[in-house]
Amino acid sequence: KTKSGFYLPEDAKDKTDIATVVAVGKDVKEVKKGDKIVFKKFNYSPIKIDGEEFVILEEEEILAKIG
Repeated sequence: KTKSGFYLPEDAKDKTDIATVVAVGKDVKEVKKGDKIVFKKFNYSPIKIDGEEFVILEEEEILAKIG
């Protein structure tokens, strides 16, 4: 169970990932910079910028906000 009350099944832990939002597009309504989110682990391609790894997701790909 997460702090915000979500229950994540054991098998979901291997299929999901958690990240902190560092930027959002102008049309995004449900998340903001600093939110922690849960998303499908294999549903993205990470990119590296200055040695740091980032993920670009569409808002529909976010499964939940936590914390």
